Amino acid sequence: MSTFAEIERDGWNERASVYEHTTAHATTQAIPALLNAVQPRFGSRLLDICSGPGFAAGAAAAIGCDATGVDFAEEMVKSATEKFPNCHFVTGDAQTLDQESTSFDAAICNFGVFHFAEPELAIKEAARVLKTGGRYAWSQWQGPDKSAFFSTIFNAVMNNANMEVGLPPAPPPFRFSDTEVANAAMEAAGFKNIQSNEVSIVLPAPTDTFMDFFKKFSVRMTMVLDRQDPTVNQAIEGEIMAGLAQFDEGGLLQIPMPAIVVSGTKSA
Repeated sequence: MSTFAEIERDGWNERASVYEHTTAHATTQAIPALLNAVQPRFGSRLLDICSGPGFAAGAAAAIGCDATGVDFAEEMVKSATEKFPNCHFVTGDAQTLDQESTSFDAAICNFGVFHFAEPELAIKEAARVLKTGGRYAWSQWQGPDKSAFFSTIFNAVMNNANMEVGLPPAPPPFRFSDTEVANAAMEAAGFKNIQSNEVSIVLPAPTDTFMDFFKKFSVRMTMVLDRQDPTVNQAIEGEIMAGLAQFDEGGLLQIPMPAIVVSGTKSA
């Protein structure tokens, strides 16, 4: 059976060509908050960890940063290189970065923690590659207790799905949505002046084809849906669409899915 990390990598490779039409509708909304949190200067060396198709690195380069992006999905790296030739993109694992220690002024990670098998290792690696005094910021989705998007999806899945269908072991998706847990991980990695700020995000998605959109939007939940019987998926879809109906605005869903941005400064 494939591991959680392997399924994540393969899933994002498959979605590289559609990311800007699906997932980016939400994730790009956190980029201004990430860049504001690390306060890069003109010429700062910035590492975009889990860079995907390069939107955050590209935004950093647009304000004068020397931006490098790293992602474990080769197709994402190819897409980013095509979209943002003024940045440098490489394939790599956020939990064991190839970049040299103390070589960057700032680092960001846009919704990568949600997908790591070992998030603490990735946070420690970000600290390792930063210079003393360098800033690191990462975004993370709020959990179902605060997110209409995730409460609707997760309630429908948990009410109907068979979770004993050969799923690989995976870390809890919303563990780092708890700011105390997030701050503790940052402190353990050697960061100080830690802050956690909320970011309002609203996902626009087509009402009539939402489930197809969602399966392209997400890897983590799609691995659950792909293992269900058709009748189970029909029940899940019915419950999801009923729950999201309140957000329908003329055929376009406008679904709240808030996030947090956690940031800190690497201590000596």
